[in-house]
Amino acid sequence: MKKKRSKINSKILLPVAFIIGIVAGAIVVFLNKDKDNIEDIKQEYMGEIYEELKATGLLRYIKDKELLIVDVVRKEDKYEFVPVTYNFALKGTLTDEFEGLSNEEKYDVFNDISSMNIRQLKCGKDKYNTGCITEFLSLESGSDIYESKDFSIFKNGNLFKIEKEKKVVSVSSDNNVSDKDIYEYMKSQYDRLTNYGANYVPEIHDPQVAEMASNKFGISTSEADRIYIDMEMKKAGY
Repeated sequence: MKKKRSKINSKILLPVAFIIGIVAGAIVVFLNKDKDNIEDIKQEYMGEIYEELKATGLLRYIKDKELLIVDVVRKEDKYEFVPVTYNFALKGTLTDEFEGLSNEEKYDVFNDISSMNIRQLKCGKDKYNTGCITEFLSLESGSDIYESKDFSIFKNGNLFKIEKEKKVVSVSSDNNVSDKDIYEYMKSQYDRLTNYGANYVPEIHDPQVAEMASNKFGISTSEADRIYIDMEMKKAGY
């Protein structure tokens, strides 16, 4: 004698499936509640970039004051000082006014980038562990392409460098520039670029500030580093 198959009421299945769907959706929302939306990241990053550009002479030479995002790559490494980074590549076009500048004037314009806090910006929901990095900036000027990468400027693939005669800085010279003057300048730049240490990344800001001191006082970057470290040690009582 054949057994009758029990029929499951379809009216029961529908509420169960609905509840399972709600639970699954809630789990997805919970797992992603702390993750950043890439479009929000882009908007926040570009807002910060334009604020930094306003402080330099570079913005006036960018056509329509517009930069485009070519690419953005999310990287995660729990062993890094900033575990999660969004690495941006940007491009733009330079104005005809820039074309009329001398090579030395062009170099001075690009040298402003070294004083910009664009290499590592805090962004996202967790600003202590998330950063936005300007990995690559490409600017087109006529047939020339200028690229900023790793604190260096390249023109058509070659390092763009203008050798300037630097003034010799001496404590005993008439300009009375002392180690303390150099230290105070470097300290003020550290405070400005890192928001008083909150965003400090050694491998980014140390060479950046040393280069700025080198350009301002006509000393080598290694000498700038030495002066800063010596003054810090003295302040600590060593």
